Amino acid sequence: MFLKTIQFFGYLGVLPFIFFTIAPWLSSDFFEISFKAITFYGGIIISFLGGTAWGWAPNSLNNIRFGIGCTFINLIVIFFVFSNLLVALIICFLAFPLILFYESQNNSAFKTDSEYAEMRRILTLLVTICYFICLAFIFNPYT
Repeated sequence: MFLKTIQFFGYLGVLPFIFFTIAPWLSSDFFEISFKAITFYGGIIISFLGGTAWGWAPNSLNNIRFGIGCTFINLIVIFFVFSNLLVALIICFLAFPLILFYESQNNSAFKTDSEYAEMRRILTLLVTICYFICLAFIFNPYT
């Protein structure tokens, strides 16, 4: 039952990424506010994912450092949202797969709970695709 709740909120949390990715393609008037929103939201989720590392088994000093590092990544992303949006999008595009990689190596739930591991892979893939589509919009010569 606990995993179903995590899955529900995990997939619910992907909806803003999808919405902010699709909006600029519907009307290019939305691209700046939409990309700022997706990047700002992504920074918050990065910080949240870093905070979950504190509860992973086995608990270690490296996991705590990882969590603090994710908070600093969040601060960097939020800084670049307002100064260089492209850099912020690229940081998010790279950060989510790297966080998944670190979690797969250091969270025992990846080895013991295949449903959880599969959910995390799917969520990370969806979010990474959203950032890729946002970057494609920026580099699209027809927009």
